[in-house]
Amino acid sequence: HKGVGVLLKAIEEFLNENKNLNVFFEIIGIGPLKPEVKRLEKKFPKFLKYLGYLNKEELGEALKRNDIFLFSSRKEPFGRVIIESLAAELIIICTQTVGSIEILRGKNFAFFLKKLNLKEFKENIMILYKEWIKNPKKIRDLQILAKQYALSKYSISKEIKMFKDFFDRITKAEE
Repeated sequence: HKGVGVLLKAIEEFLNENKNLNVFFEIIGIGPLKPEVKRLEKKFPKFLKYLGYLNKEELGEALKRNDIFLFSSRKEPFGRVIIESLAAELIIICTQTVGSIEILRGKNFAFFLKKLNLKEFKENIMILYKEWIKNPKKIRDLQILAKQYALSKYSISKEIKMFKDFFDRITKAEE
């Protein structure tokens, strides 16, 4: 349900078609497609690195090194990784899941795919790349806006207050 296979194929096709671009992909996480990720890392050593499992600190550092986050899940009820990516000032290219729509609807630092497919992923990566080359300040401003949004809407104190209010409503309803 994570759509990683489609994402990996999209990255491979993108790199096959654009070997002269200044791009670099970092793949984070572990799962059944690790051999495929390792194959791509070997095929594109100048353009792709597999990082595997990362602890919280390593994940934070990895996110900060990057400019965009590719989110390929078919189903995601909340999307904590999206919030973490926004807090790290990443622009998001993502599928339309309950979580991604709830978090990113109407935000200009997010690019939604109409459906999970290779062509749309590649096109959106290229659109963002061209915009970065044409107007890096605009992209940088969007990255800063992404972080401000994440911190203002999804801070720990806001989450605690939201859960407290929720439980207060439930207990009052039971009285």
